[in-house]
Formats: sequence, C-alpha cells, structure tokens
Amino acid sequence: MDNFFKKLKCYKKIKPDFILSKEKEIEDLVKETQEYRDKNFSDLNKNQPYFIKRLNRLLI
Repeated sequence: MDNFFKKLKCYKKIKPDFILSKEKEIEDLVKETQEYRDKNFSDLNKNQPYFIKRLNRLLI
C-alpha cells in the first residue's frame, strides 16, 4: 500500500511539457475532441494514448 502512495506522489509531481492556461487547454481539448470524432478508427487507436494523457492532466 505504501508503494502505491509513493508512486501516486511521484505521478502528481510530473510537470507537463508545456504549461497553458486551463481555459486554453480545455478549448484545445474540445477542438481536438471534435476532430477526434471525425477520424477513422485506425487513426483513433494511434492517438488514443495522447488524448487520454491530456485529459488526465486536466483532471489532476
């Protein structure tokens, strides 16, 4: 259990590559979400980890 919390603390300390305001980040994410819906299935599978990473960064 202690290891879990240590990893969690380390995870929260990771800083994004670039820092944008939350509003700008959300606007970009909404725009990407709309583009994401228009793509075909193979493109979605390639971009899914990146998309989830950005979404998680907003939630933290």
